Amino acid sequence: MVYKVATMTTLKQLFLEPWTEGGEPLFASQAELAREVATLPDAKYRGSASSLPTFLNQILNNSRSCPAELRADLLAVAKLTAQTKLEAKDRVPSPMEVEVAIGAKLSGNGGSSPDLVTDLFLRQVRAREVVIINPSTLEGSGHPRAVEFQNAMVTALLDGTGRYTFILADQNEVESLEVRTRIGLQTEMARRKNSNASECGKQAEVAFAEIIRDSRLSIWQVDRSDCTIPIVAFDPSALLAEADVYVWDWSELDGTVVDNIIRLSLETKKKWIRDFYLPTAKRLGESRDEHAL
Repeated sequence: MVYKVATMTTLKQLFLEPWTEGGEPLFASQAELAREVATLPDAKYRGSASSLPTFLNQILNNSRSCPAELRADLLAVAKLTAQTKLEAKDRVPSPMEVEVAIGAKLSGNGGSSPDLVTDLFLRQVRAREVVIINPSTLEGSGHPRAVEFQNAMVTALLDGTGRYTFILADQNEVESLEVRTRIGLQTEMARRKNSNASECGKQAEVAFAEIIRDSRLSIWQVDRSDCTIPIVAFDPSALLAEADVYVWDWSELDGTVVDNIIRLSLETKKKWIRDFYLPTAKRLGESRDEHAL
């Protein structure tokens, strides 16, 4: 099953297109979505039911902002629909996936400016724990700022100031990340000693083994269903107020990488940490196998 949500950057896609190849959309049409919102029990939005289809069309096409009350109703309807269709064995996203992807998009707390990528980089440098959940890695994608993020990780691993966990869906990505990390450690150790990288090979291997042993770096290969939404989380095991969780995906448009970065709201962050991250971390920690480093 191939998940497409990482490239679905508009509300219209998230509501009306399948999230997987061969899957079903949450709603067959905007008219169906409008009907479900209009009949939602305890609806918060008090706008005219007759004007709702036109209003939703403007929102889904990014030509109008979404009122807070309607945002709450849209998210509630999406989660209810996901739960109902899952119980009927339809191939749709789970309520938790809806909460993260649609909730983050509805919040409007994000964008695609280079400054947001810089903000993420600075947050990574400060973080004691970084968790990356993605079918692929930034470095493996050819992102123009990949080296910057890789170097920050290598420095933190060597200095013992940060712990990194990668949850990936592709065995090739797991192996590639391991190789790039070993090379990065060797290069950084050579830089610090003002020597050639070739002279630090054995020391880098010892350092890598220590980093893995101390759980400063964990790399897991999981089923693609656990990597539906590209997430980077900073300090998710800390106090809730100290944690930051972002949806971060990117695509190439006319030869230029375009980032899509959305910071999860406090409530969505809390649910993601409680309902997905902590259970997943516990499950992986209890079932170490050949897919883990």
